[in-house]
Amino acid sequence: MKNGKKSKKKVTKKKVSIPEDSLKDIRKGKVRITTMIDYPIYEKLKSQANEMGIGYQTLMNEVLEKAILDDSSYDARLKKLENAVFKKQA
Repeated sequence: MKNGKKSKKKVTKKKVSIPEDSLKDIRKGKVRITTMIDYPIYEKLKSQANEMGIGYQTLMNEVLEKAILDDSSYDARLKKLENAVFKKQA
């Protein structure tokens, strides 16, 4: 520090070469996203995930996976998603 001011360090950015084989593995993994969901959905996910002993993001991924990757129609997938998130009460 000079005169009570912090000195700024120069940062040099370097291009990194990633082998193509490594990229294939990265593409198969998880992707970090930022999204907005309704608060009641968030609360329900947190509650159900807590009951199951897993994280809410894990549960959200499972629910979305089942809803999207199922080969059935859009309406059937939506119904399954609704049932998974809002378990019907007897």
